[in-house]
Amino acid sequence: MHVHYGGDLSLGGYLVSEAYGATWRTGAWVSHLWFLIYLLIYYAAVYLILKLRPAARALARGAAWLDSLSRYRLVGGGYFIVALPLLSVAMLAAAMLIPWAYDKAFGVVSLQGLLTYLPYFAFGMFGYFGTRVFEAFGRFRWWLIPLTILAYWARLEFRFEPTSLAEQIVSGYIRALLPWLLSYWVFVLFQWLCAQPSRFFAYLSDGSYTIYLFHHFCVIVFAMLLIDLAWPIWAKYGLIVVATFATTVAIHHFLILRIGLLRLMFNGKRLAAAGR
Repeated sequence: MHVHYGGDLSLGGYLVSEAYGATWRTGAWVSHLWFLIYLLIYYAAVYLILKLRPAARALARGAAWLDSLSRYRLVGGGYFIVALPLLSVAMLAAAMLIPWAYDKAFGVVSLQGLLTYLPYFAFGMFGYFGTRVFEAFGRFRWWLIPLTILAYWARLEFRFEPTSLAEQIVSGYIRALLPWLLSYWVFVLFQWLCAQPSRFFAYLSDGSYTIYLFHHFCVIVFAMLLIDLAWPIWAKYGLIVVATFATTVAIHHFLILRIGLLRLMFNGKRLAAAGR
């Protein structure tokens, strides 16, 4: 079996080929990492807002208002979770009204991308200021199990090109519902498994960005090494997962933690602040 992305080229031949160079130059291989640039923009905006006292006070009042909503059943009962996708639909509608929203600056950042990720970032920031909303979001609720299954089924079945405003709203809601529900289940699982002091999870948390940023490169390298082997797919997949995790943890432990500049770049901590 030959690698699909390299045609009949060997592994070594593909690594020095023009096709491989073009993949790196265009950034296609890390396209799903570009949202980190959006994070930088969001954090810069929040920093500027907090520096402006009137804006900071308005943000704090908004967070306090959201926090006060936890006494109502809509929030305390978790029903607001099914309304969160409407934020994503609103951002989609805003992007569609702006002709240049889908144009990418430097081939990477677009207004549409900023609006797409904004509800998740905003919810996280308001959750930081108002802990009751986050507590309600991370509380286990049985009725969200069938809803998640239904959302997954709807995401697979309702693949149509919307032709009317109503269809666009329904389609946008279906696409946004599952990511919000999956985010909810991540919160629930972490509340259940990781809501107590743990040196192991503290270490993983410290290395999370290292693992995230290096994992894709490792996956590509290990997959290219294994793809031509006549092994069962589950064996290849399992080996790639284990090897990638071990390699990224090793990079974090033996490189990132030991160089002050890299530690600051990858998790925002200085060696002195970490007691090293």
